[in-house]
Formats: sequence, structure tokens, C-alpha cells
Amino acid sequence: MSVIVVPTSVFHHEEVRSRGQEAFASLIKQHGGAGIEIRRELFADGDFRLKELNAIIKKHRLFPVYSAPIEMWDGNGQFNHTLIEEVISEAETVGAKIMKVSLGNYQAGKSDLAALKQFTARHEEMQLTIENDQTAYGGCLQTIRIFFENAVKMGIPVKMTFDIGNWIITGENPIEAAKQLADYVVYVHLKKMEQQNGKWRTLPISEKEMEWRNLLNCFPKGVLKAIEFPIARYEETKQYVKLLQDA
Repeated sequence: MSVIVVPTSVFHHEEVRSRGQEAFASLIKQHGGAGIEIRRELFADGDFRLKELNAIIKKHRLFPVYSAPIEMWDGNGQFNHTLIEEVISEAETVGAKIMKVSLGNYQAGKSDLAALKQFTARHEEMQLTIENDQTAYGGCLQTIRIFFENAVKMGIPVKMTFDIGNWIITGENPIEAAKQLADYVVYVHLKKMEQQNGKWRTLPISEKEMEWRNLLNCFPKGVLKAIEFPIARYEETKQYVKLLQDA
């Protein structure tokens, strides 16, 4: 049975900010989740109670992931060193096993992969992953593939968080992306995207739909899976966790 991660972002954001992300650890555990994804953007007013959060995650024996909405490579294609160091320090304090950021403006031949290699060497216990985001540059299949190919050549142990819905927004084919990037994927975010009145909406996956199941078949059986859509009624968490466990 694979580990099912529940990001705190699936719950009502204002409630998460007001109660603190630690308040949702017991709910996740109660409904069958084995992991929790802490979202940096959901700390209220920069109130990062990281040590307290670590203790509660350990209490409920949850697998911790730390997610930060920052870009690995800045607008000039340079390694975003200061911010990445700050965020990984937070992730380590929380006790995270995986840290997730966006690729950013990686430029093959210009972006200094040696800087990234030095960074990962200093943080060997943390699995750094990049996620395909909703930007034209950070969600470009060709750019992400080239980044991983070059990282592998240099022996950099960076992996991928694969968000199946974000490919739709950037106009890429999710199945083609899965085929090209499967070797790098350790974590999958599952959701459904639909356009309504010209805007993208994130919706729950359903048991009968085959698209997300076909995508999962592209990856190793033990890949981490996460619910990545809003849960209106918190008691529904249990059914979605079970759906992913059985997939």
C-alpha cells in the first residue's frame, strides 16, 4: 500500500491559517492519511511554529512533506541560493523528508548546476523535488526534461513532484509528460482541471475516470500520491484517501 499524503491546502485556507496547520494533523491521521504536506504560504503572518509542528507530526506518525511556492532558478537563470537555503532550513526543522519547489527560469547552458550540486551535497538527508507549476516556463515539458537530463549527467539527486493538473493549464499533454519524466518522479499530485467561464477550476478526481489512473500506471507502484483538490466536507477525506490507496 502506497503512502497517501494530504496537503493542508485541501482544507479551507482561512481556517488553516487561523487554526494553524498543526491542527489538521489529527484530522489527516483520523481519515487514513499517512502523510501531511505543509504549505509555506499557509502560515499566518509568517508565524512559522516549525518545532511545534514537528512534534505534532511525530505524535501522529505522519510522513512530512514541505512545499514552498518559490522558484529554484530566478529570472536571470541563477540559482536562488539564499531563498532555497532559508526554505530548506524550515523544512528540516519541520522534519520533512521531501521538499517541493518550482523549477523557475532554468536556462540550459547558463544556469549553474554546480551550485545546485553543492547545495544537495550539504543537505543529503532531504529529498529535493521540483514540481511542474502553472507558468509557461516552469511548466514546460521540454525545459523540465532537459533540466533532469543535465542534472543526471552531473549526479545531482534531485527528483520530481508531478502535478497532473498543471500540465493541462500550461497546454502540455500529461500522458506524454509522464512517459518522458517517469524515471524522475517520486511524488504525484492528483486533481482534475476544468475551465468554467474562462477560468480554471480545480476539482476532485472520481472513481470512474480513467485519465488519472492511466497516468499513475506510468509510475512505479510505490510512488507517493497526494490529494491536490479542495475538500468541501472534511469527512470526505477518508473516501479520497481510500480511492488513492486502491488505485
